[in-house]
Amino acid sequence: MSLKTIHIVFIISATALSFLLGLWALKRGIEDASGTMMGIGMIALISGIILVMYGVTFWRKIKRLA
Repeated sequence: MSLKTIHIVFIISATALSFLLGLWALKRGIEDASGTMMGIGMIALISGIILVMYGVTFWRKIKRLA
C-alpha cells in the first residue's frame, strides 16, 4: 500500500470522525443546554469542512502528479 493511499484513507477517516463528533456534540449540547458541547460541536464540524477541502486539494494534486 502506497503512502498516497494511506494518506487518503487517513483523511477520509479523520473527516468522518470529525463530522460524527460534531453531530454528537451538537445533539448533546441541545439536550443539556450546554454551551461547551455546542462549541465543541461547531469546532468539530468546521474541522470536518476544512478536512474535506484539504482532501479535495490533495486528490487534485496527486492526480496531476500521477
